[in-house]
Amino acid sequence: MTYHIYHDGKIVKYIPQEIVIGYEQKYKYVYHDKDDNKHEICICEWHTINKKKFTKHPTGTFKYPDHGTVNEIKTNVSDGYIVARAKYTNGDIHEWIKKEAGISIYERLTMTNGNIAEYGYHESQKKAVWKKYEKLEEEAQMVRMLDSLNYESSGVIIKYELKETYRKYINSDLLAGFIGALAEIKENIIVTGSAYEQGSCFPSSLHVNGLSIDTKYIKKVKNLTDWGKDKEFVKALAKFHFGMFRIGKDIYDLFKDISGAVNGYRLHNSHLHTENFDFNTIKIIG
Repeated sequence: MTYHIYHDGKIVKYIPQEIVIGYEQKYKYVYHDKDDNKHEICICEWHTINKKKFTKHPTGTFKYPDHGTVNEIKTNVSDGYIVARAKYTNGDIHEWIKKEAGISIYERLTMTNGNIAEYGYHESQKKAVWKKYEKLEEEAQMVRMLDSLNYESSGVIIKYELKETYRKYINSDLLAGFIGALAEIKENIIVTGSAYEQGSCFPSSLHVNGLSIDTKYIKKVKNLTDWGKDKEFVKALAKFHFGMFRIGKDIYDLFKDISGAVNGYRLHNSHLHTENFDFNTIKIIG
């Protein structure tokens, strides 16, 4: 299954009648430049989840071991970014997250009903909090973003790096739009995350199911003298069908003339938050 991303903003999703063995759970992303040259950018694995919905901030509900009777005690594990795990007699699983610079999530509780609660430091509240994500019946696909992309050929430059995040999963359509915007801006963009593999997204409420993506401002990463490159990037994202951009309060006035730019207040002084992708713009063939 392949996304064809065109320099003029068009995106076509091609679903073949038969899929080659070994590629059943993969998407290929291909970029078409202005001279109609094809560039095979990346292949990403995908999986299906039950969608999540942010519901509330539970208060003190899941403190270990007060949540319930412990069946399996807290045990150290080495499972990706999970460093310890415990299980309650009701089947709920409590996990502890590997601590790294820039990572704000500390713990996760996965409940037998499919709901997820995540705990960590929240910048806007200046303290550690729990956030809860409710399981929905509707399903969605999530793709695992590559940790980095460094494509450069015949004038086409598509680059990004995932940093300071475990939220490495995104909706497959959004990744197509993001790749198009990267080709437009020709800069190495620092991505600070979308969603976790389950569709939850602490510390955010808006990234559920990989429907938003955070990036560091280009000016701050490259120590530029002005915000011109960042404005260009927002316009590139808009060209590839993203509709809302949460800009930090301190710089919002510089962006307010761009359609879709909104005041994201102090929380977004450190990063650009992009969302509201128009799925109807993608043509599906198959």
